[in-house]
Amino acid sequence: MADRKLETRSIGDVVEQNATYHIPSYQRGYRWGENEVERLLEDVWEAHEKKKDDYYLQPIVVRNKGNNEYELIDGQQRLTTIYLI
Repeated sequence: MADRKLETRSIGDVVEQNATYHIPSYQRGYRWGENEVERLLEDVWEAHEKKKDDYYLQPIVVRNKGNNEYELIDGQQRLTTIYLI
């Protein structure tokens, strides 16, 4: 049986892993505008400039559903933005 605990995900985990993320119906729709996206990109750039090995989108919390599928608990706006980019 798959481990059902909550996990945090680094941006590398999210981008490099060929996983499926399910957004539950209780999550609000995508609402980020230019300001939020700009702040996220600035934060990612700053981490790149500091040569951080791991960069975490705070917070991205998922529940492992097994078979490389995850339920997104927290961080839908950030994760959606990364996928849109």
